[in-house]
Amino acid sequence: MRIIVADDEYFARKAIVQMIADWDPDIEIIEAEDGAAALEAVETLSPELLLTDIRMPGMDGIRLAALIQERGLRTPVAIISGFDDFSYAQQAIKYKVENYLLKPIDRQELYPLLDRWKYLQARSREAARESVLADAVYGEAELVCEPGLYAQTAAIRSSSGRLAALTKSAKEWIAKRCVDGLAVPDKHEAGLLVVWACYRSESMDETGGLKFMCDTYVRQAAEEADETVAAAGVSGLFAEPRRLEEAYRQAKTAALQSALTEGGQTVPGAELAARYSYDALALREWTDAFRRKTDKLQEQEAIGMIRQWLDEAAARSYSAYMLQDWFATIVNLLNGLAGRLPGEAGTGFIAWRGLFEYASLKALGDDLAARLQEIVARVKENESKADIVEHLKQYVDENYKNRIVLEELAASTYFVDPSYLSRLFKRKSGMGFAQYVLTVRMEKAKRMLESDPSLSVADVATEVGFNDYSYFIQMYKKVYGETPGKFRSGHSPGGQL
Repeated sequence: MRIIVADDEYFARKAIVQMIADWDPDIEIIEAEDGAAALEAVETLSPELLLTDIRMPGMDGIRLAALIQERGLRTPVAIISGFDDFSYAQQAIKYKVENYLLKPIDRQELYPLLDRWKYLQARSREAARESVLADAVYGEAELVCEPGLYAQTAAIRSSSGRLAALTKSAKEWIAKRCVDGLAVPDKHEAGLLVVWACYRSESMDETGGLKFMCDTYVRQAAEEADETVAAAGVSGLFAEPRRLEEAYRQAKTAALQSALTEGGQTVPGAELAARYSYDALALREWTDAFRRKTDKLQEQEAIGMIRQWLDEAAARSYSAYMLQDWFATIVNLLNGLAGRLPGEAGTGFIAWRGLFEYASLKALGDDLAARLQEIVARVKENESKADIVEHLKQYVDENYKNRIVLEELAASTYFVDPSYLSRLFKRKSGMGFAQYVLTVRMEKAKRMLESDPSLSVADVATEVGFNDYSYFIQMYKKVYGETPGKFRSGHSPGGQL
């Protein structure tokens, strides 16, 4: 740490230097005889504090403080003066001077200032490192630490009312047991504390590492009545402490496993793959069955499937990775169901939520069941007022001459998912949408060929929405078994081709 002492009076400056050295022999003290030398030292050395006399030749202390502020230098300034003049104090405050001391300075006045400065510096360094940790777990920064240590990360879920006390306890535990470490609330997950600890020995993990601390907290929290299940996960030991992002992901996933399937017991992240399963086939089969239920608006059956799956997740020890994928799948399916609603009501119905927001699997199931019931009720109400398929058929009957694209209609007219609209149309009409459009056009063409001999076959093709004359003839023959010209010659002898 560095302190600059600026005073043109030699003996006054040396007296201050000696008092600082007596206060802390490890402090690096730089002396400056005037304001210009002090400013140069501040710019080149970035000291933690500047003590400057107010009256110096060339550049006084007030001007020095003003330039430090103007140039964006972050060194705190304390003014020393032989004048008890309020106008000087006013100017000092204007330039964010930290303190205003009167000469002659004694230890009783200087040491409290230095003690406060040292405390604020320590707090500032800790806050800066905590900020780096909050970013580093997401790969947005790199946390610097002593080489040769073993690092471990924990993620602890707590109710909002307990988080401050938990953070304090974690910091106290780190100070007593670890070479280095930090505890900081997760910047994206409310109620989640991230703890990073470094040890000199691998054995620390077994004799009193983060798992021991997490077990103690979870046990204490379980004794208190709270709807939020306290949960914790710890990463394995990493010989490279900078692998923080990887350790955090492991600990966070383990904490999620703890919250949702283990009743809050601490889960070691290194054991996730061995202890918990991921059944991709079961997830895929469940998804297909659930989609069929929701497409038919069978809400009670679908809700039963949700609750049954969550019961199986706990009984069969499904992994947190599988839970996350299942949750993402069901949210997408429910949003697809909400897409059947017209206008803005059919978009973004369920916002993505983190699984940590749910106190338990039961709470998760209750929320999804409530949302499913709400969506189904709204879809049923909407579809009882207007049958989308009948409206779509009417649109084709009125616009068969024009270009008709289902995807465009789904997006701009009905505001639903195109694949859903296609399935719905086929289920209610008995044929695919493209086949229906072709059938309408062929029927219109056939009637024109019979009723209006003045129209050529090419004209008829254009009238029913075909730009390609050859393709029209090909489709007509496919539908009716003969070309439009042959049909006309058999039904309207005077007709033209």
